[in-house]
Amino acid sequence: MISFLLPRPLLAVMGTETAVTAGGGSLTASGGPDLSDLYLAGMERRGLAQELRRWALEEMNIPHLKAPTEDMLQRLFIGQCADIWRYAVRHVRSQRTVKNIEGNLLWYQQLQYSQAQRTLEKEQQQRRKRLCQEIQELRSELQHLQEQIQSTEREIVGQEMSNYKSHDLRRRSLLLQVYNKKSEGGCEALRENNLRIQKRCEQLQEISRALQTEPVFPALDVSSASSTFPEPEVLREVREVCQSRIKFWTSIHEGTISGSMLSGGEDLLSMSHKQWLAMSEKLWNSRPAKHILSSLEHLALESTQEMKKLQASLGAEPAETSCSVRQATRSGHETRGNTEESKRARSLDDDSLDVLPSFSCLIQEGWAQSVHVTSELRSIQHQSEELAAHLAYQIQEVHRMLSDDSELSAARRAAFDAELRLVLLRGCRNALFHECQILHAEAAHGKQEMKFLQQQQQNVQDLRLLLVSGPNWGTRGHRCEGIVTLTLVSLQERNQKQIQVLIKGNSAFKAELQRSGSEVQQFVQEQLIPRHQELAHESQRLKDFAMKDAEHFRTVSLHALRTVSVEGNLVPAQDLSVNRLSDRLSPYSGIYERIFSVIRLPLYKAPEMVLTHVAEMKRQQLFLRSLLYNRNQAVTRVQQQICESQDPDLDTLFERLSAHYAHQVDHLVPKVEQLVQQCEKAQEYQKEVQAAVIDWWDQPAQYCLSWEQRGGQTLLQWRDRWTVASAAVQRTSGTRT
Repeated sequence: MISFLLPRPLLAVMGTETAVTAGGGSLTASGGPDLSDLYLAGMERRGLAQELRRWALEEMNIPHLKAPTEDMLQRLFIGQCADIWRYAVRHVRSQRTVKNIEGNLLWYQQLQYSQAQRTLEKEQQQRRKRLCQEIQELRSELQHLQEQIQSTEREIVGQEMSNYKSHDLRRRSLLLQVYNKKSEGGCEALRENNLRIQKRCEQLQEISRALQTEPVFPALDVSSASSTFPEPEVLREVREVCQSRIKFWTSIHEGTISGSMLSGGEDLLSMSHKQWLAMSEKLWNSRPAKHILSSLEHLALESTQEMKKLQASLGAEPAETSCSVRQATRSGHETRGNTEESKRARSLDDDSLDVLPSFSCLIQEGWAQSVHVTSELRSIQHQSEELAAHLAYQIQEVHRMLSDDSELSAARRAAFDAELRLVLLRGCRNALFHECQILHAEAAHGKQEMKFLQQQQQNVQDLRLLLVSGPNWGTRGHRCEGIVTLTLVSLQERNQKQIQVLIKGNSAFKAELQRSGSEVQQFVQEQLIPRHQELAHESQRLKDFAMKDAEHFRTVSLHALRTVSVEGNLVPAQDLSVNRLSDRLSPYSGIYERIFSVIRLPLYKAPEMVLTHVAEMKRQQLFLRSLLYNRNQAVTRVQQQICESQDPDLDTLFERLSAHYAHQVDHLVPKVEQLVQQCEKAQEYQKEVQAAVIDWWDQPAQYCLSWEQRGGQTLLQWRDRWTVASAAVQRTSGTRT
């Protein structure tokens, strides 16, 4: 038994007593621990040896004679073997002892289980008794509740009938009130239109009376004595309107030049614009068009005279000098050897004085160009597809002709494929060569334009230096004098062109105003003034008719207002369907009302709804019958189970309830999670849709393609660059003037 428990290395140690003793002597001789430590270790080994011998005799049932002595056992406790033997003595037991312990444990466990079973049975019996009492109480309460439900159902049915009747009356009264309000609104609108027409007639009469007197304008010559004559009111009002309009455009021009607007600037601009519109409307409504046109002509003549005085004060050279300078500049451009460049330079000089096109115009122009290019690309793509299909068909025909297996046909097919590939490559080469030529031409054109712009920039810088130097103009030479003369001549020509355009526009506007004024006066005298009394009488008559219709409508049945279109004619619905049953004068009205009362259908509903309502009632009846049948079966089953066993099986009931709840959780929780995920996705998609709709609503063709880039920049970046460039050009043109 000892040999079975001890490992082989320990048995080897037990058999080598002399070696261990020699080793121990060597340890002592080699200067190991002191005598006190050795004594304590020996005492500990001796106690462990006694405990091990007693364990072997008592626990393992080793015979006394065969048991090893304590001295032999002490030799086993070398190194870590002492801990191993100590663990074995304390934890290793014989098979008999283990069986006794297991039997005791099983016995105590059986005692506890039997005791717990008895207590559980007692608790279950008490619970069953309590549940039976509760079931009896619930049955009595259920019967009482059923009686109450039946009584309340009867009350609800009666209340629903009264509610249906009151709802029908309320709907009729609401319809009558709505029609009354609508008729009152129509009368009010007619009254407002009548007042507006009367006011307009009075204004036109005042304008026609004012048209009989011609305004007297002061003379344009300031030195004359008649200049002291006071201005007429028409001229003063027209001048105020024009000045307000000039201030408005000036503020807008300053804002665009500065590139940024102060806070509240847009509100001020909108207020000034509204004020100008109000002044203009007031002027047109209070003054004749002829007087306004005469005032505009007088103001145009005054502005023309002032501009002539300003031109005279500038001290410009005569027209001959300007012509010679213009010819010199044109000859200088022509000496470059390219007439097209000189024309382009003159066009750029003329265009630099004009206002740059707006960004919206550029967007529209680019959009039209893109549409044109897209249509051309589509046509070219269609042609290329047709040609590719035709080429594929021809290739198939050739391959079909050379489809025999002879060597000559194979060689011909290979030659055909090589020739076809060569033709395709030659076409690609020609296309690339043509594109390279176009790009070279564009590059040369761009270089020429760049040279011309650099020369213009040099001229502008020279002119700026000349303006900054002030009195030292004479030292610049003939070049600066030519530039200044050219600038003054161009300014004079521009002013003359603007004056001519203004005079032409004023004359055309004068003719249009005269024609419109005569037409308005003729219309007022021939159409409005004679018909004023007729219009008032007609409006009063229509008002009386509306009041009478409102009075008569109160006695009209609502069913008579319903009509059906039959072959383009409106026919009362009562004459075509069972709706005529609702008529009180019909002999079937009593049957109609009894049917509606039996099936509990409101009287205001159409008879066509009877069939659907009856079908719905039948469906509900079948459903209630099935519920009643299931309930009766469940009650009989429960009663049978109660009769069979007075003690209900609560454990099975609880298991079924827990299984039912688990089944509901397993089926409903994934659906709820899926709905939550769908709602989250819908919310995310809602943000994207809202952003896309907002972008499309604000600027359809601009912000919906905000990610598109041309030349490394988006549309908004190009727009900002264009605004800055236009502001800079306008600023430089303003400094030149």
